Amino acid sequence: MTKAVKSQIIDVSLDYDQIRLQLIYHNLYRQLRFARNKYKLSINELLIISGIRLYTSLISQEFTKGSIMKFVSYYNARRIAYYFKSLEEKGYLYVHRTTGDRVYYRININTVEIVRDMFEGLERTNRRFCEKYNVCL
Repeated sequence: MTKAVKSQIIDVSLDYDQIRLQLIYHNLYRQLRFARNKYKLSINELLIISGIRLYTSLISQEFTKGSIMKFVSYYNARRIAYYFKSLEEKGYLYVHRTTGDRVYYRININTVEIVRDMFEGLERTNRRFCEKYNVCL
């Protein structure tokens, strides 16, 4: 026979910044559905594109595989190479210049549009979710 455990008090104070982050995590596949279907990209390709766009906005217009691997810090070198090859074949990245054995890439205007569509989908999905469950943020 199991022994009854007394319920613990749960802190239900709401931290709205944490709820926003949880909404992003909880609805990630739904939020990116529009961009995935429109551009025929995987979730991982979209996450790489998002990281590249953030890198190009904050640090430099051109980038290497290694710099994105360190910046995104989620994928190993083999996976980064795979996604770069895929994105390059689809025309979202291009080789800007080569210095020795370093290859520098840049994104084109279509890649910026993908990120814009990703965040429009994120806003739309979160708004629907909040309306459905009567959540005000």
